[in-house]
Amino acid sequence: NDYLTVKEAARYLKKSESTVRRLIRSRKLRAKKLAGKFGVYIIERSDMLEYRMNRMMEQNKKSK
Repeated sequence: NDYLTVKEAARYLKKSESTVRRLIRSRKLRAKKLAGKFGVYIIERSDMLEYRMNRMMEQNKKSK
């Protein structure tokens, strides 16, 4: 599996790290919390791409 840190996901999505964490907490972006690590998440690349595709589809619906 190919995992990203919150920082890497933020850079890829062009969002802040706090926004990425908020997306994770609101369950809009799937992530795994590392055991024993307070607030440390890893995001599978496929989950990040799925989030991005969903956002693109939502934006297309709004523009119609």
